[in-house]
Amino acid sequence: MRRILGNFGLLVRGRGVAALFVLAATVLTARTLGPAEFGMVMLVHAYALLVRGLVNVQPFESVVRFGVPLHEADDKPGLRRLLWYSLRVDIACALAAVVLALLLAPIAAWVLDWPRSVMLTALAYGLVLICTASGTATGLLRLFDRFDLIGRQLVVGPLIRLIGVLIAWVIDAGVTGFVLAWAIGYGCEHLYAVVVGWRLYRRQIGGRLRPEPGAPRQEPIRGLRHFLWVTYWQSNLDLAGKQLPVLLAGAVLGSVGAGLFRLAQQIASVLAKPAALIRQVVFLDQTRLHHRGDREFARVTRLTALLAGGGGSLFVLLSLVFGEPLLRHFVGPEYAAAAGLLSVLLFASTLDLAAAPLRSAAYAIGKAGALLRINLASTALYLALFFPLTSAFGLLGTGAAAASAALVALAGQIHLLNRPHQH
Repeated sequence: MRRILGNFGLLVRGRGVAALFVLAATVLTARTLGPAEFGMVMLVHAYALLVRGLVNVQPFESVVRFGVPLHEADDKPGLRRLLWYSLRVDIACALAAVVLALLLAPIAAWVLDWPRSVMLTALAYGLVLICTASGTATGLLRLFDRFDLIGRQLVVGPLIRLIGVLIAWVIDAGVTGFVLAWAIGYGCEHLYAVVVGWRLYRRQIGGRLRPEPGAPRQEPIRGLRHFLWVTYWQSNLDLAGKQLPVLLAGAVLGSVGAGLFRLAQQIASVLAKPAALIRQVVFLDQTRLHHRGDREFARVTRLTALLAGGGGSLFVLLSLVFGEPLLRHFVGPEYAAAAGLLSVLLFASTLDLAAAPLRSAAYAIGKAGALLRINLASTALYLALFFPLTSAFGLLGTGAAAASAALVALAGQIHLLNRPHQH
């Protein structure tokens, strides 16, 4: 737990600074543009991240899952083989994302009623996705316990985004300028991970990553392709709870509703993003403990889940008291309508926070397939509830759908890990 909390502290420090930058960029964008144009910026950003996620195979998870035994055995040739395979997947996914973003932009513009200038901006954002082949490098940083570097990487993108937003604000650049600021920050965050990750490779592993021409074809690592396939679909389910709702809110409630939803979602990410950080930190140690047959595996998982859920509950209580005054004062009175949604989304994020170490535990013990089925069921529930609840209750309906899905996912993961044969 000391090791986990220490690494988590490194990431939280970076994420905390990054969250301030993101919040500042979001508030400045919202105050400058107003709900309708702010909603367009958030729709383009969500569109780009959704397209990237549709072809994201999450190779960093596989680098940790299959790299830990190789690293502990000091098997550098095996690590090179794993990383070379992962890198090819990385590059293929980034290229596919660019092509898909360019092809789908006219369709998104038609469905979401974007003007031509916004569609062209979405095309430019799509080109930035070529910079996002960073999964293998991120996995390397996690494998070698360089959470300090990951913490710095978390700050790079939001800082550049904030600088870009300030420039757009000063020159009155409109929707196009603000979208480009968000896009460039997103690309730079990934480029930083690529640079520091491959520097670490040269220091810790070294040697030629790509096999020599004419070398015998190597057998794939057993279980790697299946794991990548499962985590690919899991990443798409995650995306369905993050970026897709913004687009759905835009389709049902218009750009104003999308803007209010995205603002509440962005603030609620004070809990949603730490959930991802917890998975990154605890997964490495859970994999090691399970690989060694250590009984501390179960205790570490339970304790981390309880600490995470308890911490998130405090934010829910604070939002009930201070949510509306803070939105009214810092963002503008026209955004105060998102206060109730903010509390509901924070509750949903608290459930996700408690489930984060359970999900990584399922990966560590080789139950990624069962976990995928659980999360598939919760996502199906979310999508099934989204339209009727949003039509009936407006913004609050979007939050109620998210909370229902998060509760089902948490209950399912608890049941999965409590089966006697799992341990």
